Amino acid sequence: SLKTENMNVQICKSFLVLICLFFAETGQQHLLFTIHGKQCLSKFLPGCNLQKTFAILQKIGRFLLSHTTSCRKYKQRMNLYLFVFLIYNTIVHKSGGDRKMMEIYYIEDDGNIAMAVKEYLSQKGYTVSIFGTLESGKKALEHRIPGIVLIDWNMPDGEGNSFCRWIRSRWKELPVIFLTVRDDTRDIISGFEYGADDYVTKPFELEVLHSRIHALLRRAGNVQSQYLSCGSISIDKNKTAVFYGEEEITVSQTEYQLLQLLMENKGKTVTRERLLTQIWDNNGNYVNDNTLTVTMKRLREKFHHPSCLKTIRSFGYRMEDEI
Repeated sequence: SLKTENMNVQICKSFLVLICLFFAETGQQHLLFTIHGKQCLSKFLPGCNLQKTFAILQKIGRFLLSHTTSCRKYKQRMNLYLFVFLIYNTIVHKSGGDRKMMEIYYIEDDGNIAMAVKEYLSQKGYTVSIFGTLESGKKALEHRIPGIVLIDWNMPDGEGNSFCRWIRSRWKELPVIFLTVRDDTRDIISGFEYGADDYVTKPFELEVLHSRIHALLRRAGNVQSQYLSCGSISIDKNKTAVFYGEEEITVSQTEYQLLQLLMENKGKTVTRERLLTQIWDNNGNYVNDNTLTVTMKRLREKFHHPSCLKTIRSFGYRMEDEI
């Protein structure tokens, strides 16, 4: 049996080849949708569309069977490199590259509309998370920054315009689109004034919405990798800026490096030895253990001793989101 959490790339490639040949010989599709098949393909080709990948694999398998006289010998000997090279390049060429799935947050209280949008965009290769209130959307943003945010104007616990203004005060480059029934000219103008990048009125065509999202992301780039956040603390890596809520905090170079390293490993304990090595030793600054303690003390004071920054006694430090 395969333990997919520890699976290396070579095992994934091996399994992919077996799937390819199995499809060509049997024409059966169910194997692809077993747990191991899905996990192998997801690890080897993150973000791939499983249905489209199946069709491509089946074509490749048939080609191999029809053009290789000793295909069964190859299958028995597992000549992986030849087969995988062909499979990998064909799939990457067809899918437009090996990429991570772009994440979308949709703030919408109408479950029918939300699920329709989610289902359609998921088919286009996006990961969509739905939030039925502004408060739940805020908590999600403080935990993780998506690639784009879709906002309904009229929400049970407030209006989307104030939510958009809150986003813009913290993440100026994060793309935002209003999806709302409010089609009055003044509302549309207000939406842009509050910081929206686009404004779509209901009802709308899902194909049009997808085109607008695609165009906006093409202009904005991968904003998702620009920001790190934990609780009320956030980092803008492009600007090398640190914020506590909406307030920008002045930090030293070592304080910034320390905070960034902890936030990049959010949820994991980072040992004191690793912090000392990566922040000081690797830069030719050999310091004693107390230097880290003093730097961490100053950092905590600047953020008013945040509960998301934890000391793991005798080991190191860990940043984790507040519940």
